[in-house]
Amino acid sequence: MYVKKIKDAAAGRWPDILSQLGGVDLGRLDGQHHPCPKCGGADRFRMIDKADGSLFCNQCFSEKNGDGFAALQWLTGCTFPESVKMVADHLGANTSSNGHHDGNGKAKGDKLAANIAKLKDTNKNHPSYGQLIDSYCKAKPPITPAGIKIAGGKLVKGCGQVCIRLDGFKQIGDTEPSAVVLLRVDSKMFSAIGSLAERKSHTLGGSINSWVLAGDVHAAHTIIDVEGLPDLLAAASILPDGWAAVTNTSGAKARGKLSRKWAKGKRIIVVGDADQPGQEGQRLAAVAYHKVEADVLLAVLPYPIETTHGKDLRDWLNEGNKIEDLPTEPITDEQAEEWGRKPNRSAAVDEQSIVIDTNEARIINEAVEALAARDDIYQRGSNLVHIVCSSKPPKGISRPAESPRIIPVREPRIQELLADSATWLSPGEEGELKKVHPPRWAVKGVVARDQWPEIRRLEAIVESPVLRADGTVLQETGYDPSTGIFFKPSCEFPEVPARPDLDRAVAACQALLEVVEDFPFADDSHCAAWLAGVLTPIARYAFCGPSPLFLNDANVRGCGKSLLTDASSLITTGREMARMTLPRDDDELRKRITALAVAGEPLILIDNIAGTFGSASLDAALTATSWSDRILGQTTIATLPLYATWYATGNNVILAADTSRRVVHIRLESPEESPEERTGFHHADLLAWVRQHRPRLTMAAVEILSAYCHAGRPNMKLTPWGSFEGWSDLVRQAVVWVGMEDPGASRTDLTSQSDREAMALRQLITGWEEIDPSSSGITVAAVVRELAEQPALYEGLRAALFELAPPRDGKTLNPRSIGMKLHHLRRRVVGGRFLDRRTTNMGAMWLVCSGETRGTKGTTGTTPRHARTRAHAHARNSTGTENSPSSPTSTSASNPCPHTNVVEEETFDGYINQTCRDCGERLRCKRQENR
Repeated sequence: MYVKKIKDAAAGRWPDILSQLGGVDLGRLDGQHHPCPKCGGADRFRMIDKADGSLFCNQCFSEKNGDGFAALQWLTGCTFPESVKMVADHLGANTSSNGHHDGNGKAKGDKLAANIAKLKDTNKNHPSYGQLIDSYCKAKPPITPAGIKIAGGKLVKGCGQVCIRLDGFKQIGDTEPSAVVLLRVDSKMFSAIGSLAERKSHTLGGSINSWVLAGDVHAAHTIIDVEGLPDLLAAASILPDGWAAVTNTSGAKARGKLSRKWAKGKRIIVVGDADQPGQEGQRLAAVAYHKVEADVLLAVLPYPIETTHGKDLRDWLNEGNKIEDLPTEPITDEQAEEWGRKPNRSAAVDEQSIVIDTNEARIINEAVEALAARDDIYQRGSNLVHIVCSSKPPKGISRPAESPRIIPVREPRIQELLADSATWLSPGEEGELKKVHPPRWAVKGVVARDQWPEIRRLEAIVESPVLRADGTVLQETGYDPSTGIFFKPSCEFPEVPARPDLDRAVAACQALLEVVEDFPFADDSHCAAWLAGVLTPIARYAFCGPSPLFLNDANVRGCGKSLLTDASSLITTGREMARMTLPRDDDELRKRITALAVAGEPLILIDNIAGTFGSASLDAALTATSWSDRILGQTTIATLPLYATWYATGNNVILAADTSRRVVHIRLESPEESPEERTGFHHADLLAWVRQHRPRLTMAAVEILSAYCHAGRPNMKLTPWGSFEGWSDLVRQAVVWVGMEDPGASRTDLTSQSDREAMALRQLITGWEEIDPSSSGITVAAVVRELAEQPALYEGLRAALFELAPPRDGKTLNPRSIGMKLHHLRRRVVGGRFLDRRTTNMGAMWLVCSGETRGTKGTTGTTPRHARTRAHAHARNSTGTENSPSSPTSTSASNPCPHTNVVEEETFDGYINQTCRDCGERLRCKRQENR
């Protein structure tokens, strides 16, 4: 039973376990072939199954490879019991069969003592001892090594890694700990186990609520009761004389359960995090202190109250504040009575109760209704989600930790919410109803529905006022039912005027242009493109369809591309945007786009582009408003809204052909060799100035769009922009309406200069005309043969083929690759001409045709005959109908070809094959006269 529990707990987590305990690089545990970590053989080692941890090496581990325990024995040389123990310690697994005894029937106290005995103190004389403590403190400011020491912290080896040990005591004054709490010294979370999610700390001996202390509580006259161990460690080293600090080990909801008799007559300051659970826990602790006649004060942190993950005491101290200056207010007797009164749920039990029986559909329906009544859960795509402010960014993406993000709700959290949202009742032996936990099958049934009409749909989170589709402005904090957007302002914004006019919009435009007055834009259209990049996130939910990518490009390093992008982001969100580099692998880019879609990122920056910019996944994302892909860890395909506005930076960026039409170009051109050394700016610290004036600048952007909508969205008669019509009709038109140049004009030069494929195709067409001057058509094999025999004669054609279909060896052109590429480029018009083909007995014949003669539905258009001088006269196809000389696949009728231009080719058996150069038709063979 013990081994089964550990194996169940480790299911699906073996890559991390084998990497941490077995020393295998995590990159080798992706299921692909890699060098073996034991024998070193190349391409012979792989992970067979991530669920059970089985590994395989063709050379040294092809037999008895078993599961993860066997893999750990192979990697470390340990025995099977030792491998099970290592995994259990790494996971922090508690294998007790009930709340009071372990699997062998021993009491918890014995279990705690046994677990403590397993911990090995790290030698303080070890060179890395101080470095480990320092690294933890650096990741958790303002915690100091002195604070850890005051709280009794020490380094130990446990749960598979180095941890900070803190002792917890059931009663203040106890000499033996009732629990030992571990914090990972690398600041990461402990892995999930069983039904528990990932957690910040691990308590040995079970979930025992106990006190952790900093300072002499009995001698102190003022005690600060904080929420969580990091807050305790942060306060420990800066406590004034006569102060001490305490916290409990089981979270905010358990703060009122410990004995506080020692607090009678003392001054107690109770601190709670600035979120709903923290405020509830603060009230519970305050009531408990009030009951023992302590002088209770409530700390009031100057932060908005979040749903979860709000700011805490450590954030306040990290801003340079002193602990003795913490703002407080006393608790009144009325407050203590109200908060201490247990809620009477009897009146509501009929409405919020769920009786468990065999009617599973009813039970799941009622469970969904209970979740729908909450204000902290939403649906997005095919996931239940909630909003957090400190989520870990996906791999390869950098973003500010405090930015709000959308995170899928895991099943353990859904079970917790279901238990909190309704009373679950099950019939007893005598028919009475007793309270029970939500059954696991009900939780899984709720998740498996994939759509929940009763639960609110969450489209996005915004931190600035945004424009609705009807032209109104979303300015009220919270969830907006009409749009599905949650507005969480990061500062206080002024109100938008009821009906702003053109004059106000022009003034707002000038206010925004003050941000970029020091930037060397290539011309006015590029400055207008920057303004469009600022307006787009605010207008993103007001138009249908996608928005283009905004490319900040420069002729030299140091022009200010990143600074320009950060200024745009500060105006629209108040912080820098999520950054990522462009991965070489398109599959990796697709995974990142999926992660960004799940999180609902509003702005995405692809930074420092090198080489050609463009890929299939990026092109798809730029022309989509929804994204379908498999979510990591799931087997189903999820479809998610994709409202992100994309940005990119680079120097003299070269765009792929399909990407160029999806880009708005913002070009900076500096005449200086080292523009980063310039001085004399209007705003020496631009980003600080933007932060200071952000409310005014943000509302200026909103006012431009609002005024344009109130003016009836005048048509500025701009050229259409395919795939981005909605964006062009709102943002692009609004920019021109306030007197700026057309942002779309900036992309013309970029497209013509950056489309390497178009340039190579132009060169190819010219070279093809040289090698086939009569435009009778020529096979790819014949072209390759001609280039091999006369390389100097057709240098342009050779270079174009090397660009479009580069050979694998870099030397020899491959006719098959060239043919496939020509098929991809067929009938693409460049400079009024295009390549087309016709099928003959000799194979596919490729020739250059006039682009002006391309018709529709089998016609050749109305181009006069003198415009087709390079094409055939006519040719009959296999059905007897005639092909156009300018487009061999068309079927327009004309006079038959007289076959006056014939080419002859001798055969091995004494005959001469005749082919008409004009129409390509194979004529009757004739016998050679000298035979």
